[in-house]
Amino acid sequence: MTLLAVDNLDVDIDGRPILRDVGLRLARGETLGIIGQSGSGKSMTALALMGLLPEGARVSGRIALDGEDLLRLDEAAMCSVRGARIGIVFQEPLSALNPLMTIGDQVAEGIRQHRRPARAQADALARAALARVGLDPAQVSPGRFPHELSGGQRQRVAIAMAVAMEPDVIIADEPTTALDVTTQARILDLLRGIVRDGGPGLLLVSHDLGVIAAMADRIAVMDAGRIVETGPAAGFGPRVRHPRARTLLAAATLRAEALPAPVTARSEHEPPLLAAHAVSRRFALPRAHPFARRTYRHALDDVSLQLHEGESVALIGESGSGKSTLARLLLGLDRPDGGRVTYRGADVASLPTDTRRRMRADVQAVFQDPYTSLDPHKRAGWIVAEPLHLDPDAGGSAREDRVAEALREVGLSPDDAKKYPHAFSGGQRQRIALARALVTRPRLVVLDEAVSSLDVSVQAQILDLLARLRAGHGLAYLFITHDLQVARAVAERVAVMRDGRIVEEGPAAQVLHAPRHPYTQALLAARPDVSAFAV
Repeated sequence: MTLLAVDNLDVDIDGRPILRDVGLRLARGETLGIIGQSGSGKSMTALALMGLLPEGARVSGRIALDGEDLLRLDEAAMCSVRGARIGIVFQEPLSALNPLMTIGDQVAEGIRQHRRPARAQADALARAALARVGLDPAQVSPGRFPHELSGGQRQRVAIAMAVAMEPDVIIADEPTTALDVTTQARILDLLRGIVRDGGPGLLLVSHDLGVIAAMADRIAVMDAGRIVETGPAAGFGPRVRHPRARTLLAAATLRAEALPAPVTARSEHEPPLLAAHAVSRRFALPRAHPFARRTYRHALDDVSLQLHEGESVALIGESGSGKSTLARLLLGLDRPDGGRVTYRGADVASLPTDTRRRMRADVQAVFQDPYTSLDPHKRAGWIVAEPLHLDPDAGGSAREDRVAEALREVGLSPDDAKKYPHAFSGGQRQRIALARALVTRPRLVVLDEAVSSLDVSVQAQILDLLARLRAGHGLAYLFITHDLQVARAVAERVAVMRDGRIVEEGPAAQVLHAPRHPYTQALLAARPDVSAFAV
């Protein structure tokens, strides 16, 4: 029996068409996966179902929940639907959760709003909801705040908020985007169990086709605000006929075939461009009381890693394994408590000023979210030119020429220098971040989850771009990623981190196809299978 029926849904915002003639069906206990490129209308469809469209939006069509048209309800009536009958899990839990409220209070808030129980009863129901999603109050106190939890734990809190009222429909909008493969697998198992045990319908929005393949009973593909393909998940790829849908699926299944550039020839005696030698790093934990003994968390323990000219290395591991801490040490943004970091064989801690300046120009970084790493108040040209203070020869017209050259190299126009970050798509913003990293003509670029927030087709474009730039400039890359598909596509050598240690390292073909360490084997086993999407 159909639980949710969407017919002829149109959405315009300030006269601009966003959704056109969208039609969906969702039954109890069913998972419908919605895929599509960024801007295709996936998240806008989810917001329309919740009645959370931005001001100025005009909606027409029909959204029927158990036969009741939600578009005919006023705001007060929709407030009784949101949370109680339709729950939603947003993409980034840290921004979706209130940083000033404990996780227990945030889960209890919806319960108090809809059921009006006594405070103690609402707290008990919130604790039960947290336990249901794997956050046992005995281990993870409901009195904790969001910043005290890991990414996977925060996502579990967001899911607890969505399922606390046992809604009829759960909308999960990119619920595993920033999670590593093992945490992602646990979250997907959790969602799968909730649908199986409670019988709600799950509307799963994701750009990760592996997630959709692992979860969905049926699949809908969106493009330019329309549903262009739909059908059962089993054998979906070969049945796809729409050109844009075929391109999307091809990007997911073929991106691992990208050929890395050949390694730059080097002498056995040539020191690595950048290296960590038995580095360790620990962080002080809060004291239980003012006179308690200080305790520490060891983020890195005796870690060594070498990065040579022209080499592409992938660093993989779960959240909290120490990957980003190691990157901060290599970039010179933090200092190790033990061991040393060297640049061209010299200890970074004792580099003279001019050599340190050269290192800053030689070693650049591209971060995960280009929107938050770009200054929204500055034009793209200013953002790209910012690192040129490291190059005394880049002044005046030379500065403008270098910016124009960097923009052209990443597939943008020099005229884009006049625009602000909000005027670009996600993929274009990441190209601006790459241009900023390339403008100093570096020898090594550290990419910290640089493509994890992009849809598969944009990911493929960025990975192809990185391969071309590496071939043209002899760049070395350090890819920090939780996506094993990305690691396979870009890396010649792979290092696997767990609990602050490198547990396995070697050629990518060996580590990613015949791993020796049980932890690496577990990572590969947790990777979703995208073979159903082969076209």
